[in-house]
Amino acid sequence: MHGFLLLRILAFVALFMSLAMLPSAAVSYFADGTEIFLRFIFCMAIVALPAGMILFFTRNIPPGGLNVKDGFIVVFMAWFCVILVATLPFTFTGILPNYSDAFFEASSGITTTGATVISGLDRVYKGVLLWRSTCIWLGGMGIVMLSVTLMPLLGIGNMQLFKAEAGGLDVERLTPRIAQTAKLLWIIYLTFTVISAILFKIFGMDLFNAVNHAMSAIASGGFSTKDDSFMYFRSSGIEWVAICTMFASGINFALYFRLFTGKFNTVFQNTEVRAYILIILSASAAVALTNLFQQGGKFFGDTVRSAVFHTMAVLTTSGFYTEDYDSWHPLSQFILLLLMLCGGCAGSTSGGFKVMRVVILFKQAINEMRTFLHPRGVFTIRLNGAPLNKSLVYGVTGFLFLYILTVFVVTGVAASSGADFYTAFSTGLAMVGNVGPGFAGAGPTETFGFYPDYVKVILGLAMIIGRLEIYTFFMLLMPFFWKK
Repeated sequence: MHGFLLLRILAFVALFMSLAMLPSAAVSYFADGTEIFLRFIFCMAIVALPAGMILFFTRNIPPGGLNVKDGFIVVFMAWFCVILVATLPFTFTGILPNYSDAFFEASSGITTTGATVISGLDRVYKGVLLWRSTCIWLGGMGIVMLSVTLMPLLGIGNMQLFKAEAGGLDVERLTPRIAQTAKLLWIIYLTFTVISAILFKIFGMDLFNAVNHAMSAIASGGFSTKDDSFMYFRSSGIEWVAICTMFASGINFALYFRLFTGKFNTVFQNTEVRAYILIILSASAAVALTNLFQQGGKFFGDTVRSAVFHTMAVLTTSGFYTEDYDSWHPLSQFILLLLMLCGGCAGSTSGGFKVMRVVILFKQAINEMRTFLHPRGVFTIRLNGAPLNKSLVYGVTGFLFLYILTVFVVTGVAASSGADFYTAFSTGLAMVGNVGPGFAGAGPTETFGFYPDYVKVILGLAMIIGRLEIYTFFMLLMPFFWKK
């Protein structure tokens, strides 16, 4: 890959992120005062000026496509570059002067993890709160997908970026041109965000909170403007809007395009969507019944709503909460732990292992049992009525190994700080799965500020690895990747 071409791409991404600070700067001007506004302008300037100069001086580099290796390199470097830019407002506004804290918060935002080291959100500048939501919203659909949408302006547009970010899952084209596909998905994403914000406003949020929570919910993020998340609002209407938004965020966005174009059967007969809905219904029912039994049958409506809310929040890796589920029955906590591992649908804004991979492994396990009974039989996994390529099954198996390995490594790093096993293990699952809060010391009402700096930096890297679907990072570590 031409080094100057990579530099040009990274400069383009950095310039876009600096311009994305404009709304936060504008809010700071009216809500936080001139000083904070000027600090945002300074952050924009120190990124935009060198990025603009790089774009200017590399304008004569011939455009070209990217091969498979280039795709992996660009994706990882682009995400890392975006996160470094995203740290600046946290540092220069004084909210997080410790750079390891700023790196953790920026990583959590861009990867839509939603974990935080900030306490006392009511005292944080509104411009910074909006910047947190902006990071999580941009990261939701994928900064690389955004780049693919805009990179034709540089003469660059390639399927390899999509493939590198998809982590071994098939990427569906909605149109013959991949950039046009990305634009359609962003339009759908923006539409859902606007609808969610309007509904939050109708049910009692002020405009600022409605916009921030809509951006975070549709991105499966979890960042809130309040320390108590949705518990602060104490509104069943707001909670149901959040439930619906989280449900929508956990479905493959390509299916919405099919739905809007009248291809209803494609959506309702989709194997992954059916499994996704089945998991939600069964987990919500199990949690609700367990909690009702614990409470002696009291507060039926509130208990059911809370069970559905937290099932959606954990399964879609949104990370919101309306109560401290650390105080729930151990069986309910165990169900949430399983949901934390599962995640939402492939092609959604959710993190985790993905429902699609769970379905593939389940079907493969059934086929293995059939093979024991009928050794000469040939059994094929079918998804959506079509046979599945064996190579994809092998890819999912390899992904599972690397996923579990990464979780164990991150758990070990967290435990090295002195955290108890439950806290460390749930931290590992939450970081790699981009869930946000875990359990015990890393529970929903806690922050991650208690971890030492070296752990926070590694947790930030773990969020990036999880958001890039594991393979992108591990590919870069393989010696054969760098051979010609």
